[in-house]
Amino acid sequence: MKGGRPAWLPSGRQLLLLRACLWKPDAALVAWREWRRDVPDLASLDRGSGRLLPLAYRNLGASLAGDPDAQALRDAYRRSWTANQLVLRGAREAIDALRAAGLEVLVLKGAALIESAYEDAGARPMADVDLAVRPERAEEAARALVAAGFLPAAPEPERQLRVRHSTAFVGSREVEVDLHRGMLWLAGLEGEMWRGSIEGEVGGAPVRVLAPPDQLLQVCAHGAAWNPIPPVRWAADAFKVLERAGGDFDWTRLVAQAARGRLVLPLRQALSCLAGELAAPVPAEVLEELAAIPVSRSERLAHGAIARPPSPRRSLAMLWWFWEAHRAQAQLERRRPTPAGLIRHMQEFWGLERPSQMPDYAMRRLLRR
Repeated sequence: MKGGRPAWLPSGRQLLLLRACLWKPDAALVAWREWRRDVPDLASLDRGSGRLLPLAYRNLGASLAGDPDAQALRDAYRRSWTANQLVLRGAREAIDALRAAGLEVLVLKGAALIESAYEDAGARPMADVDLAVRPERAEEAARALVAAGFLPAAPEPERQLRVRHSTAFVGSREVEVDLHRGMLWLAGLEGEMWRGSIEGEVGGAPVRVLAPPDQLLQVCAHGAAWNPIPPVRWAADAFKVLERAGGDFDWTRLVAQAARGRLVLPLRQALSCLAGELAAPVPAEVLEELAAIPVSRSERLAHGAIARPPSPRRSLAMLWWFWEAHRAQAQLERRRPTPAGLIRHMQEFWGLERPSQMPDYAMRRLLRR
């Protein structure tokens, strides 16, 4: 965090590119030209910004007729569309396997967004597919994917799903499928998100997708974490969710879900950026309501920890992240969070057999930082 601004929020240059991708054509073209003056070569972009080029093509294609950049943007869009077809076919295979096992499937993130928010299979690149099942059937879902030929990226996927919110598999098309027990790294909102979910379609298969307020919360909470690829795409996803929902967006549900899930801080920061720097239609009273909700020191430290790049300082701060994750799971199971419970949670998260292994394991992780 520099000058009080979270590092995951878009930089000044990234904001110009986002405006070129999201604003109406005339204003978008002005933003594009201003952004382009400081970018000598589109091939030199950071990967986070590069992910936005297909969307820039969809928004500015007609306005850039005759411009030397037009072909480069068209190529970026076509690459994205082609790659996404492969991902969607892989998604369909996984969805079919889960449904054949009698499991309901809720699609998250990119695959859901290109259908429900972007309405364009090329405008939003995605590298994998995220599928959620009801938490109590997560281990059954892992077995169903393995039986269908999906290879777990880590050993003991069923054990991982007892404490992690997701675990990865790789299908026959080399497409990664992230199987989710939870929608977010903090447990507790799954039941309500499932209840509020709506019918959708991904890869031609009938599925569930999150209701717009829950989708926006998930996008903002997921974006508010450090990633080796700058996570600027969250802002485009959030803007598109709001744009598609229009005046029917349920702001009351969004605020209630954020408060219930202890995600007020990242949501408040994200919406302030969207409203103040991208002119997204966020009501001022919503920002005021979020500002009035108390945020505990533990929440601040946990969210601050996951927003930092890997370092010894982050490794130590992640104790607060583990505490918040343990607290949320304990609350869901109607038991009190305790220091002993925190140790068990960390042991299971790291896949260790005994608590006595934890000091050595933690020290090795710290030294790697």
